[in-house]
Amino acid sequence: LELTSSAHTGFAGNFALVLFTIGEGVVTLFAYLAKDWQLLKWINTAFVGLVIPYLYFMPESPLYLYSKRDFFRLEALLRRIATANKRDEADWYPVYQELRRNQSFILSNQKELTFLQKAHQIL
Repeated sequence: LELTSSAHTGFAGNFALVLFTIGEGVVTLFAYLAKDWQLLKWINTAFVGLVIPYLYFMPESPLYLYSKRDFFRLEALLRRIATANKRDEADWYPVYQELRRNQSFILSNQKELTFLQKAHQIL
């Protein structure tokens, strides 16, 4: 969901929910065809084993990298995304630089609160 635009987040969430339901139906079909719980276990393990290598190659989301303040990897990922979308650097880089300046300004003005100050803010 983090890799979709805000206009398509609802569609992506609903699509994931529908695919989950279809997956449950497929597992039920496998259970009916297998007739043996150990065979069903190995079939399910094989499908999970096919998905796990994909997760290794899936990049972190830009939102996650921004929240962790990993700006070096964030910029590299944004360049890859812009290249894939056939966008010039002039389309996105000024906005990214403004975001970086605002982030450093926020961090410089932020002071560390003590536990009692945080508790007082909450109450």
